[in-house]
Amino acid sequence: MSLQEHADEMWRARETIEKLAPTLLADARELLREAPTAQVAGVIAERGAPEYAKVRTMLEQDTGTELVPELLFGIVRLPFAMKLAAEGPASVLDHFRAFATMSPRMLPVLMATKNGVQAAGYRLFPATGRGR
Repeated sequence: MSLQEHADEMWRARETIEKLAPTLLADARELLREAPTAQVAGVIAERGAPEYAKVRTMLEQDTGTELVPELLFGIVRLPFAMKLAAEGPASVLDHFRAFATMSPRMLPVLMATKNGVQAAGYRLFPATGRGR
């Protein structure tokens, strides 16, 4: 893969993350209303990514539904996502870990493509004007 092809794929992955972020945030917020102390993360995996099978298995166990789409995404337990992030470059793990421990609380999101992994973070709850 050329450097330009890699850059194009990473840009496309960033666009995918941005597109799916509202859905992931809504799902995480709903889960956190029921279990406020849950440690969660968003994951996105495209078919062909080395992490795809692990993400598929985790999401199928959580939903009880067989999944076979080109693109998987959902909310998972943070330790699972952290293990996925640890399988990639150290810089991705560092970014992912930073998003997972930020205050105010962020939703860390991991995107796995055929040729790489990216991390992003989104504020889970709007600012309240009380310092958070």
